[in-house]
Amino acid sequence: MGVASLISGIISLIVGWIPVVGLFAYITIGYAIGLGYGCLKEKEDEKSKKQKVPAKIGLVIGIIALIVRIVAGIIGIMIFSNSFRC
Repeated sequence: MGVASLISGIISLIVGWIPVVGLFAYITIGYAIGLGYGCLKEKEDEKSKKQKVPAKIGLVIGIIALIVRIVAGIIGIMIFSNSFRC
């Protein structure tokens, strides 16, 4: 689950900048944060120890992607609302 969190975080960070398609980044952001958090809360065993580092990185990238998506959305709204002024 850690690698899936990392991959989802990277995809959401890349897609989050695209104006209209970026709205779908919220889905991958949710996966990145959810899988990363879920992997970190699993019981410790030999297999899950190897998944902790990608899960932490995926969780952090997911949170960064969420911030980027919110900022990009605000900038998009500001540009769109200013384009209709006379």
